[in-house]
Amino acid sequence: MKSDQLGSGDEPWVAGAFVENPFRDDAVKQELLDGTPEAVLDDIGDHHLFDFEMLESYDELYCEFKSHHPASEDHDYEMQAASISALERVFGWQSSANVSISARYL
Repeated sequence: MKSDQLGSGDEPWVAGAFVENPFRDDAVKQELLDGTPEAVLDDIGDHHLFDFEMLESYDELYCEFKSHHPASEDHDYEMQAASISALERVFGWQSSANVSISARYL
């Protein structure tokens, strides 16, 4: 919950959650790779921007929701998609890769 996301009556809102790491599932990992353009995968591999072993080492990952809801509302959540993209060097920082998980509440 984010305390700075206050609604009427200063009620806290849910802005994200820790989720079981979906990348420990080989099928999810393969779907991520299959859905990523070859050029992006080549760029990530050529520049050693991403380490799947490190990602798989986490039990849970934080997923920030695009839509927030009051904490008093009880919702179930589902993962919709995962994507990976290469991020170009900015202001002298080393290039990296970004993995995004999109989820929604039901």
